[in-house]
This record gives sequence, structure tokens and C-alpha cells, in this order.
Amino acid sequence: AKASAGGQLAARPQAPAALPKGAKCKVLTASYGGQKAILIQAPGEGGVHFTVLDVNDGNEKREADAYIAAYAKGGTVAGEYASHTQAIDKAFELCPEG
Repeated sequence: AKASAGGQLAARPQAPAALPKGAKCKVLTASYGGQKAILIQAPGEGGVHFTVLDVNDGNEKREADAYIAAYAKGGTVAGEYASHTQAIDKAFELCPEG
């Protein structure tokens, strides 16, 4: 029997999309003051913006949703990290020229 990709995957952060050739990207940071970090991928000027958003434990989803609604329209959560440093490293891996 084949495993279904059903609804379980919908709750997980989406994998960051590969950038199209010639697309520009930028790495930004923002903070609600917490120790955890969420990587947000959103359309930006001529390409993609990756924002490392520091969030508070237990409020990750609410804070990410609020940030996306206010500053990263059309954005998605591309990953959740235990620290700001881990999220920054991933952002610059995805966007070396950031």
C-alpha cells in the first residue's frame, strides 16, 4: 500500500523553493524578542525575501502569522529553528548574495 501524503504535510513548514535563475533574494531579520527563530519566505522586489523572525516559545505561529500579514504578504513559513544563528545560516545558504 502506498503511503498518502494527506493532511499531515500541510501542518509542517513548506520547504524553501529554489530560486529561479536571475531572481534576486534578500535576507532580512525581525524580532518579537524570543529565542526561537522562524524563517519566512515571501515575494519581494524582483525576487524573494527571506526573513529570520525571532519568536517567543509557545507563540511561534501567532507571531509568524502576524508578521506575514503585516510585512511579508504572500509569505510562508520555510522553517523553524531553535536559534537565530541556525535560521540565519539557513537563510544565507538559500540566498548567498543576501
